[in-house]
Amino acid sequence: MPWKPPAPIDVYQLLPKTNCGKCGEANCMAFAVRLISLEVKLEDCPPLIEEDRFRESYEKLRKLLLPPVKEVELRSPKRSIKIGGKYVLFRHELKYHNPTAIAIDVDDSMEVEVLTRRAQIIEGFEYEYVGQKLKLDAIAVRSVTGDLKKFAKAVSVVAENSSLPLILCSTNPALVEAALEVLGPPYHRPLIYAATKDNWREMAEIAKRFDVPLAIAAPGDLDMLVSLAKTLSEGMGLEELVLDPGCLVGPGGLSYTVKAYSWLRYKAAYDLWKYAGYPLLATPISVWTQMSGDPRDVMWWEAIL
Repeated sequence: MPWKPPAPIDVYQLLPKTNCGKCGEANCMAFAVRLISLEVKLEDCPPLIEEDRFRESYEKLRKLLLPPVKEVELRSPKRSIKIGGKYVLFRHELKYHNPTAIAIDVDDSMEVEVLTRRAQIIEGFEYEYVGQKLKLDAIAVRSVTGDLKKFAKAVSVVAENSSLPLILCSTNPALVEAALEVLGPPYHRPLIYAATKDNWREMAEIAKRFDVPLAIAAPGDLDMLVSLAKTLSEGMGLEELVLDPGCLVGPGGLSYTVKAYSWLRYKAAYDLWKYAGYPLLATPISVWTQMSGDPRDVMWWEAIL
């Protein structure tokens, strides 16, 4: 069964029912209706947050109102983005919440001057479309050298020259840990990319210790992706996960990619299957490691994905 919003009376029963007006509404029932329509948040009710006697009710409400696709926040000291938080399969079924975040990459083989300039260009990029000014949302810092000091330095340079949230891209836990120590959470809250079948335990421990979200990557293997999501959520206690089923090209690759992303969202929104109920991440950049030949062909495939 697809997701359905709870009834206003079910939400009202868990609110303080004091009609204090601190939320800006005339009464608690009005606040309940706006909660269901996603116009306000639980945190807009001060008594619910501040008074210990309502703590149990708050937790029940939080679970009652959780979207089928969990919301995950990435942030820097000055900016934040939220991904996921989806209730439905198609945008037209409900208001468009948390538009798709777009990240541009840099890597640790670049000189400091190049990293600095690129970070500043990404920061300042702006494109006007249908009366709206569109900007980039995050910077992905990739480790291509495998050198701990170079990766940590690259992350530090990008963080100093941009206010955008970061994605730390390496499957080497030692490199990720070094980069996180440079950033110093909680002021920075980057996404770690990524946990795999080979490193999931180490990556999970790092994500828990630094309290940062963790992406899971299993290109071409949905069974492995779901298995890792189950293990990390139930076995390791991680709630903020992001799923990457892989962007594949070549024979059958595009078909798999479309079906994989569609299946995961369908299982979350229609079947309410919690192991698929995490934000999805796509990496069109991966076509450059899957294809050779004319760079223009690779660029077209990247654009298609």
